[in-house]
Amino acid sequence: MGLTLYIDSYQKEKTCITGYIQCLDCYEVNLDKIKDYKLFEKDYYVSFRRGIHSINELRETNQETHYSFGIGNEFFFYDNASYSFNGSNIRMEKDNTFGVMFEPTNILVTIKKLYLIIDDLTYENIKYYEEKTNLEKLIVFLEEVITKDGMVSFVYG
Repeated sequence: MGLTLYIDSYQKEKTCITGYIQCLDCYEVNLDKIKDYKLFEKDYYVSFRRGIHSINELRETNQETHYSFGIGNEFFFYDNASYSFNGSNIRMEKDNTFGVMFEPTNILVTIKKLYLIIDDLTYENIKYYEEKTNLEKLIVFLEEVITKDGMVSFVYG
């Protein structure tokens, strides 16, 4: 069946946010408490089967800089999701679980750039998993999250 990358949205509930890392544009949140603050209906999220293949191709073929990607921490949101395999992106403290969620604005810029160049990429999985359509859905999703002043999570499941 394989793994799927899920992108979900939450309210920026102050009682759940324990910190903000400006250089990575992300929040540390109490994952136990934030569950009650979903931004949209339960079944409204975006998913990518086996990850975002266009990012994988850019990295594996060293084309990130050719397309002006990879400057700073542009793909940190994607890298952080891979840590959900071994739990290294969470911490436990006093029976609470803390993890990272992201400000969607810069991610939207990155996803729009990916969408513009996706037809130049050649990995079969990009077409097989209909990634261009998923990027379109993610753009709309992120725009809605921004409108509602929310934050997003990226987790494999």
